[in-house]
Amino acid sequence: FGYGPAFENFPGGGKWEQEEGAFSLSEEGDQLFVYCFSGGNEVATKAGFSYSGPFQNSGLPNYGLNESALPPELSDVGAVAVPHFNNYLYVGPSASNQANCDDDCVKKGLENPDNYSGKDGVRFSPPNNGSGAFGNIRHGNWNSVAMSSSV
Repeated sequence: FGYGPAFENFPGGGKWEQEEGAFSLSEEGDQLFVYCFSGGNEVATKAGFSYSGPFQNSGLPNYGLNESALPPELSDVGAVAVPHFNNYLYVGPSASNQANCDDDCVKKGLENPDNYSGKDGVRFSPPNNGSGAFGNIRHGNWNSVAMSSSV
């Protein structure tokens, strides 16, 4: 995705479109990366999440199905790696559970692996606040996140 005035003439005109298809995370662990295009049409990596343990070293000749190297731009900020569990719940700071928790507070919380509760065999239910399975964004803050790789 791209956003801002630089994308008005970008293919698609900055409009979001719904895609059809399957999105299946591995029950053995997986990685998620968020990318977008910068104003100069360059790919910018914004975040990375691994729930199969630590990221691997870059430059390896082969990676397993549940392994990935961390993009270099995320080596200092923007990535979290947690041990493998089928289900995770973010339990860290948010605008709804901590006074004066701004965007920086939430970003630091999201990058701390101690702020995730992982379990096998137990699915976390999303909060009963009408926010849906992946939480509710208010003023740029995630209030809560529940994710699952099991059916």
